[in-house]
Amino acid sequence: MHSLAWYEHQVHIPQGFDLESVLRQLPARWGVYLMCDQDQRPVQLLAVRNLRASVKRRLSCSVGQTGPGRRIDYRSVVHYIQYRRVDSSLECDLVYLQAARQAFADSYRQLLRLRSVWFVHIDPQSSFPRWVYREDPCVESGLIFGPIPEKTSAQRWVEMIEDAFDLCRYHHILVQAPHGSACAYKDMQRCPAPCDGSVSMQQYRALVEWSVRTVTDPESEMMLQTSRMQKAASELKFEIAGRIHQFIEQLRALRSGEFRQLRLFNDFRYVTIQPGPHKNDVKLFVITPAGAEGLMCLRDEPNDLMIQSDSLVEVTRPWDRSEITRRFDPQRLSIVVKHLFSRKSEGLFLHGDKLSDQELLRAYRQLVKKHRARSDEESESDSLDEKVVSESDILSQFS
Repeated sequence: MHSLAWYEHQVHIPQGFDLESVLRQLPARWGVYLMCDQDQRPVQLLAVRNLRASVKRRLSCSVGQTGPGRRIDYRSVVHYIQYRRVDSSLECDLVYLQAARQAFADSYRQLLRLRSVWFVHIDPQSSFPRWVYREDPCVESGLIFGPIPEKTSAQRWVEMIEDAFDLCRYHHILVQAPHGSACAYKDMQRCPAPCDGSVSMQQYRALVEWSVRTVTDPESEMMLQTSRMQKAASELKFEIAGRIHQFIEQLRALRSGEFRQLRLFNDFRYVTIQPGPHKNDVKLFVITPAGAEGLMCLRDEPNDLMIQSDSLVEVTRPWDRSEITRRFDPQRLSIVVKHLFSRKSEGLFLHGDKLSDQELLRAYRQLVKKHRARSDEESESDSLDEKVVSESDILSQFS
């Protein structure tokens, strides 16, 4: 898909062109567009809320005037406009990345400045297992959890796991086991101290394996611990019940707030329903460790959504380790993570395990209702504004 031209339409701008005739070929809607010179070399790439208004401002502005044309005479340089219509922020970001990769292959990383996403790795069978955060999800052994939007969040998640299960905090001491010197956490009864031989490494690995099972499926462990807490309370063992309650709250925090979507990375699979070109239209994208790919646009026909549910389950299957290593795309994933973890996201996200006819139809109706309300609130003046979303250029060579 990425080897194909990113744009769907191209408009030729001849010398001495009539601006109005050019503008009539462009939609007054969201779009990503690239201005090119007579040799179709890229001049400027933009993502805007109103493609027609954006082109009008640039092609009607002369050098020296205020506005987008103050650095360069677009009218004398631009001979082609390549563009693609988009209907949501997610689609806009994905198309913009694809266009930047093709137009600015050598410099797009610097132009876009996408944030890195982070992961947490654990290998319970290693000689001295520990939870660590890292940028690369491609590992030969163990398990990878993620993605996580921020490095500080990944670090905090590791610390939360260590606190919940009383794991070793100082790996440089752990590797000396059983001849290391225990730290203060042993005295506080917050670590079993495998470093000085208080417990064997085999016992410690069993503790780490328990943490892995729990982090993978915290709901099951919370149900078990809730039952233990209730039993302790019924026996008037309130101190024990209080400690169990604290542990349950620690487990709940591992899947709440910024960590609410966190799971094993090979199980990172969603279908997202995003706004379409009209009020009753939606677009479907499948999300995998490689980022997101557009699937289809459904035009005012929710029954089609249910017809697709079986095939959607197939395209959102879990990935194996080799597939992640081969297809992992950090830039596209960074875009997906930004939208998935945002509480202001325009679209709705359904995990692969929740792709039932009922859930898809409910999500469709919810998004259409939201989309209609947003469209009704947009005034005519707002729809005529350019609203630049993103911009990358190499204008200096034309100045």
